[in-house]
Amino acid sequence: MKDNFKLIAITVVFILTGFVLAFMSWQDTDLDVFDYCVFDGIKFSLDEEVVGYREGNLCVCTKGGIVECIPLENEEYPEIQQDLKTDSLEFEYSYLTGIGGNNGEVIFNTTFTNISIDDEDLLITLEQMQTCSGTNSVSEQEGFYENVNGVIKLYNEIKSEEGIGCIIELKYTLKDFTEFDSDKMQIIFVDEDDLETYASICLYNDIIYMSEDVFKGDDDVICICEAGEIICEEELLSD
Repeated sequence: MKDNFKLIAITVVFILTGFVLAFMSWQDTDLDVFDYCVFDGIKFSLDEEVVGYREGNLCVCTKGGIVECIPLENEEYPEIQQDLKTDSLEFEYSYLTGIGGNNGEVIFNTTFTNISIDDEDLLITLEQMQTCSGTNSVSEQEGFYENVNGVIKLYNEIKSEEGIGCIIELKYTLKDFTEFDSDKMQIIFVDEDDLETYASICLYNDIIYMSEDVFKGDDDVICICEAGEIICEEELLSD
């Protein structure tokens, strides 16, 4: 009787083992079915580049039908760098704060926070909404500029577009800047979608004032910079 019980137990173990092995084999076979990727109605083989999947990235089809991407280097935006300058430019970028959320896209919204002259250097500071890979972690980027008849256009090339929403600070320092023209000088930031943000500034006696700045003008009059225009009142400054 005991021998029969042992025989039954051994048989059950073998049957269960067979089921487990068959299930594992079925899983592997099922995964092998997805040795291709489909994007935009096009079928891509394993290790084949998936063109157009994510702009600015090299994307490749991997096992299981998954498309994996890595950011490209400078070659991804060759049109941005054409005819733009980096000489005499110091460019810095730093993390300011997070804004939360992750919609998978970079949000380009830029605000000028300071424009001034310091020892003939033109200093320009902006705040921009981007995506960061984590807290205090800013995507690598590079700054460029062009100056055409006093119209200064600023650019930044961002190497990655993945992460969570954040606000960063951009600092452009144009060294030994002496090209002042009160009639033509404009400062414009151009983002990677070619959207332009104009700095609301005024030039007065070769000094740059931001919008809403109040200052002392000639003959001790009080002046204010409003939307790029200087408005002065015939009122002496009080001692």
